[in-house]
Amino acid sequence: APPAWALRAARMAPSVVFFDEITTAPPAVQAALLRVIHERVIGDFQLPDNVRMIAAANPPEMAAGGWNLAAPLANRFAHLSWAFGPTQLEEWRKGMMAGWPDPQVRRLPDDWKKHLPVARSILA
Repeated sequence: APPAWALRAARMAPSVVFFDEITTAPPAVQAALLRVIHERVIGDFQLPDNVRMIAAANPPEMAAGGWNLAAPLANRFAHLSWAFGPTQLEEWRKGMMAGWPDPQVRRLPDDWKKHLPVARSILA
């Protein structure tokens, strides 16, 4: 039987599945997660294409019982490093205490589609 989270994600699609602390997963669990991430399959259940998957992790040396991500799994993600310095820590503390400002979201230009070939070549 598919897990409840997969059924909810499919029913509520478009949706996002968030895998947290994946560097705490041992290699056997990472191997199983690869099929979920790569093929969108959990057992016999197929997630729809409009369910997105993201993950977060600490470096293995900072994770509780951390493991390096296996190369096949690591290659399925874009990796963004996030380092806190004193300024960022103070901003985070203020946000936690007093609330966060509304995000300033930039709008895409009307001709955004013409930039796709360049963006795709950079990612490739």
